Amino acid sequence: MRDRARWEAFLAPYYVLPLTPDVSWQYGRAFRHLRNNRNLIDRNDLWIAATGLAYEMPVVTRNVEHFRRVPGLEVESY
Repeated sequence: MRDRARWEAFLAPYYVLPLTPDVSWQYGRAFRHLRNNRNLIDRNDLWIAATGLAYEMPVVTRNVEHFRRVPGLEVESY
């Protein structure tokens, strides 16, 4: 329980976007596209990309080329 309290304290200053049916839909669409083009990215990164698509928000990353494989995803470098 102590670990959970520490985790919640760490997250407290941030707004965490919830997993919604639209995020799941976007995941499936992106997964199928990337798989069909033999260009898959890591599944955890795909969840990040799907969240960006669903919320119409950019993904900010150092790995720009990786995320640019996902059609329709806005990607920003830092």
